Amino acid sequence: MILSFSALDDSSCPQDFSCELPELEDALDVLTMVAYQGNTILYAYILDEGKRTELPCDVFDGKPLSASLKRLEKQWQAVLKKPVRSSMLVSRRWLQDITRHRIQIYDNQITHFVTLLDKLAILRQRALAGHDGYRMNVLVSRYTSLIHNYEVYIDRAVAERNLVHKKLSQLEHSL
Repeated sequence: MILSFSALDDSSCPQDFSCELPELEDALDVLTMVAYQGNTILYAYILDEGKRTELPCDVFDGKPLSASLKRLEKQWQAVLKKPVRSSMLVSRRWLQDITRHRIQIYDNQITHFVTLLDKLAILRQRALAGHDGYRMNVLVSRYTSLIHNYEVYIDRAVAERNLVHKKLSQLEHSL
């Protein structure tokens, strides 16, 4: 698969890029990193097996996508493997199980983000202790920015987990 895109850099000059990547998630990660670095993606498309697929540029805001896509793919593959039963009781239990599974996914995601946040805080402390001048400021600024992003990710994941937990309570107490 070939990823092609154009982006505006810091000096507002358009830059064209093209590279071959093995997976869609890799292409999404490249575009995410380009956007995260402050560049504006003007257009992006993937050429795979002779077919061109345009990618929506406004989706790439610097927040990671590939891990979420892989988790989503695993979830729907697991759901598709389970047989569907028509009973209302079975359907309710199935919804409860799926909802519990979603809560577990959010818990895992929050744990992962907290671990990353802790590691970034350590790296920021090392940068403060080990460097002087401009390089220290750049590193500290970068780590601070990443820490802020992961704090936002954690807040969103906690909010989503709480919503899903509320839905589970409603499912468990419904007739």
